[in-house]
Amino acid sequence: SSSFRVALLCLGLLIFPHMASAETIENVRVRVIDSSGLTSTALLQRMTASMQVVAEQLFLEKDSAQLEIVKSDYARLLSEVGERALTGYKVEEATINLGAASEVVLKLAPWLDVIDNVEVDLKFSGIAPEMAQLLLAKMPEFKAGIIETISGASIDAVDWTGGVLRQKVRQDMTLQLPDFRASVDLSQHGKKVIAQVIVYPVGQTVHDVKFELLSDTVPNILFMKSKERLHEEADNLRGLPVEYVRTHRKELEDRLLSFAYKEKVVELYSLHPSVTIVPGSEALVEIRMEADKYKIWFEGYGDSGRDENNLSGRAHFGKYISDNDEVFAEFSVE
Repeated sequence: SSSFRVALLCLGLLIFPHMASAETIENVRVRVIDSSGLTSTALLQRMTASMQVVAEQLFLEKDSAQLEIVKSDYARLLSEVGERALTGYKVEEATINLGAASEVVLKLAPWLDVIDNVEVDLKFSGIAPEMAQLLLAKMPEFKAGIIETISGASIDAVDWTGGVLRQKVRQDMTLQLPDFRASVDLSQHGKKVIAQVIVYPVGQTVHDVKFELLSDTVPNILFMKSKERLHEEADNLRGLPVEYVRTHRKELEDRLLSFAYKEKVVELYSLHPSVTIVPGSEALVEIRMEADKYKIWFEGYGDSGRDENNLSGRAHFGKYISDNDEVFAEFSVE
């Protein structure tokens, strides 16, 4: 067994006398090389970290001259441990360079087949599809990174490859979308691996959206159709973390503003939309549309003391020809 072999090696170190050129090993560095060139950097780093622990236990604070005598045995031991720890890979060669700063180089390759087809099934939980696309745009290399991490790995290493991938996805989310987390599950179908990734919000989320579309310069009745469309866009905030809305408020306001500018009524009356979002579990979205060229208003009256002809009103249609001059017409209905 590996433990028995280590015991024998340690016993051998006690038998051999110290040599004049002996150096105490103060640090050791492990390098793992995939001879096939297929395994991703992320997986190689994980392999290196695993074997680094083993190498430090075997070599640190030992006499390099004494280890030199039994170096080939240590190389065989590292190969055995490596093949057990790194499931799906065989160690083709183990090279040890001893000194105060020692180095261990492990050359390995996949046992048999490798993963040559990766499908990423990415979903956003509780998020509107339009917002999901917006979030995904903030991580343009997210899917590609998942594929790169898995592709080329030994088909027999899917289990621990999943652990490496989860760690990578967690790091990506922390850096790029800190208000979200992701669950990762790998399923194997022959040489194909499907990575199912579900991104979900954390913390308090937007449960409801209160929407208002107002104007002080043109009648709000002109916005009947626009209000329905813009309200629908504003409702896409539902499900987003409140902290995300707060952090990206300007971006979300600009997004809604771009939709407001597409409304025909804006061009027809030369309106200037503005958008304000107040983040919260019940978020407030207010869109104002004001005109600097037109002044239009309606007034209506009712007389409860009369049974007939009890309604009247006035309408004002004006256009500014300068900052202080307005051409207008007013109509009265009795």
